[in-house]
Amino acid sequence: MTLAGHSAPDTAQAALRARVAALWPDAPARAVLGVGNLAGLLPDQAVIAAPSGAAAPHGRGCVADPQGLPFCAASLDRALAAPGWCLPELWRVLRPQGRVLLLAPAQDWGPVGLRRALIAARFSPLRVRGFGGWPLFPELWLAEGEKRVFGRPPPRPVLSWGWLPRLLAPRPQAVP
Repeated sequence: MTLAGHSAPDTAQAALRARVAALWPDAPARAVLGVGNLAGLLPDQAVIAAPSGAAAPHGRGCVADPQGLPFCAASLDRALAAPGWCLPELWRVLRPQGRVLLLAPAQDWGPVGLRRALIAARFSPLRVRGFGGWPLFPELWLAEGEKRVFGRPPPRPVLSWGWLPRLLAPRPQAVP
């Protein structure tokens, strides 16, 4: 118990809910999808989808399979999920310029892995921030991405080994 009389999980959930509200202040006016246990971090008006076999939190929402969410394509504005859920399916149900917020435990995911997961699912990473714990060693990572409909393919990695063969290749010698 904390000094205020709340348990530590309640305090952490309230802090996370405040962080999500700060990131998405317009969430109550939008169609928001909360996936699994993360639905408690969303405003009361949010749509909730839980994995198959799990009860929908707060008595709202639906039970759905991660490979086939029961929503029309491009029908939602925001989605809050864990990176283990099927990101391509979230991409399908989000509208153009829709946003996804991934919450991942720091012991399983890092900022680079979350960015790569977003890029591989055709989202443009907007921000990756740590939450809880020490600033350099957070307990959770929050990664926000925006749905990319048109434009260039995902960027290539900055660090690649493509330059190495060119560097090691023999150079032609000038003939006198």
